[in-house]
Amino acid sequence: MTRMLTMKKKPTLSRYNSFLPAHLAILKTPPSYLAFTIAISISVGIFIAIAWSYFGKLDVQATTQGKLIVSGRTQTIQAFELSRLQQIHVEDGQQIKQGDPLLSVKVLGVDQDILSQHYQKNFHASEEMIHHALLNQQSIEISAYYSQLSAAEQTQAQLSYQTIKKEYETLLNEITNEIQLNRVNFQARERELKDINILMNNIKKRLDAHTALSQKQLISQKEFLEQERELLLARKEKTTKQSELSILNSQHHALLEKQDRINAQKHQEWHEKYQQAKFKFVSLEQELIKNQERNQLEVIRAPVDGTVQQIAVYTLGAVLQPAQQLMVIVPNNHVQLAEVKILNKDIGFIQEGLKADVKIDAFPYTRYGTIEGEVLSISRDSTQDDNLGLVYLAQIGLSSKQLLVEGEQIEMTPGLSIVAEIKTDKRRLIDYLLSPINEYTATAMIEK
Repeated sequence: MTRMLTMKKKPTLSRYNSFLPAHLAILKTPPSYLAFTIAISISVGIFIAIAWSYFGKLDVQATTQGKLIVSGRTQTIQAFELSRLQQIHVEDGQQIKQGDPLLSVKVLGVDQDILSQHYQKNFHASEEMIHHALLNQQSIEISAYYSQLSAAEQTQAQLSYQTIKKEYETLLNEITNEIQLNRVNFQARERELKDINILMNNIKKRLDAHTALSQKQLISQKEFLEQERELLLARKEKTTKQSELSILNSQHHALLEKQDRINAQKHQEWHEKYQQAKFKFVSLEQELIKNQERNQLEVIRAPVDGTVQQIAVYTLGAVLQPAQQLMVIVPNNHVQLAEVKILNKDIGFIQEGLKADVKIDAFPYTRYGTIEGEVLSISRDSTQDDNLGLVYLAQIGLSSKQLLVEGEQIEMTPGLSIVAEIKTDKRRLIDYLLSPINEYTATAMIEK
């Protein structure tokens, strides 16, 4: 019988150490590889986290709210002045082209103004033509404006011209007749004075002869005195005639001056009326052009291509007030801009050229994404917002006008509300961890 010999296994070190005292077991037992690996992994992870927090950066964003707008802005159609609605040519939502008629209105009083100004313009043109002809002593028929008048207006102009001219000529004829009468009287007085001088010479000769006879006492004293008295009367008559001649001569000069004065006054009067008529004509011509433009505004036309929205008046015959909003035209320009309101606390970090992510509220960005943009302009002054307080308006240019929704490119329409996150800066992750500590240390040991 063969005896099989069996050898006992040598006990393992761990089993051996198990029977040692605790302090010896710790000393004799080698460290666990798993624990070593975990410790190293944690250390490396902490180091990587610290390094990542130092070198890694996050975007600092300013969140703003706003809406999409078109580059051409919405066009508000308003009534030019007090008028009455006659016809509506478009419907809400209708596509229109620039220049298409939108509304027909009747401007109140414009037809009457045009008719009145036409009449006044023709009247002052006739006045200008008449007084120009009077000043230059020519016929009104050679005026270029005369041929533009109607037959009735030509007749009226001729009548006015002849009336004024006849009145002037009558006045001149009266003065001319007075001058001629004065000359006749003057010449008559000269002849009478000449006759008196001849008579006086005759009387003097007879008186000289009677004087010699009286000295010789050949004639009576009475007869001598009678001859002397006759000479005195002749001298008196001569003096009277000379005075009359002087008066007539003065009257002649006065009449000539009156004639010149009337000529000067009439020419000045005609010149003033000519200038007034000319000024009035030009003024009325401008007023007429303005009223004709007002008349053309009776058809309100589309200023741009676009879509009709928000028609405010549908009642034909309704009275429209000046600047009253009638409808809105949304231009066909694709959406290119977003207008946002920047809070006062963020405005110091935002400037033109910064990038932004635009989120459309109607299309959740978690499903449909965002549209990239860039800040184009910022207002220089703040405006009051009922909910946000003082805000600054800014415009963000969009890189795309469409958004991919359920596999289809959807065109963005004006008026959609948006949230724009403007990237103002980059910040290390470690700064977020150290900020509370820095804030605490900055306020420590300070009594408030």
